[in-house]
Amino acid sequence: MITISSACTKCGICIEVCPMYILRMNENGPKLLSNACISCGHCVAVCPKSGIG
Repeated sequence: MITISSACTKCGICIEVCPMYILRMNENGPKLLSNACISCGHCVAVCPKSGIG
């Protein structure tokens, strides 16, 4: 499961790399649309501000 920190700048890079297509941007930053997250770490690896973990 991912967590979003206050460092998130809402750049959307994490959404672009999600292989499960379950991240969407809302007013607070990226949000999981389902519990199908496979914990691959792609979103964490590409975040330029370490805003997702």
